[in-house]
Amino acid sequence: MKSPDKDSKQNDLNSLADEFIRAAKANAEATEQGDDKTANKQNAILKKIFNNAHTHMDSAQEFYTNLMYNDDLSVKTWACIHSLALGISVDKAENILSFLSHKGDTGILRYNAETALNKWKTQGYLKL
Repeated sequence: MKSPDKDSKQNDLNSLADEFIRAAKANAEATEQGDDKTANKQNAILKKIFNNAHTHMDSAQEFYTNLMYNDDLSVKTWACIHSLALGISVDKAENILSFLSHKGDTGILRYNAETALNKWKTQGYLKL
């Protein structure tokens, strides 16, 4: 049986993952519709989650790796971008972004994946 602290931490991570998924999907929708205000609001939520992960690196790798396997391509893309920026699960993130950057039917996500991957490869880091 898990201790109450582990249960609480898992509930917090699950809640954060739900928030990340909602924000990534809403960001993609807003971007596709040209709604900059909503896209920027969702970017702020994603940035807040990133900052939280940056201060809790012990759980960040598992958190983002799990999100990389989400069915939604916007969630995958953002999880990979955050992972590269944190320097965690780099090989997985590169592979997924490479796949997405060559996938023809992903719209703006293809561009986002390609841009992030190119910056990562040329600079050696990503800054959010």
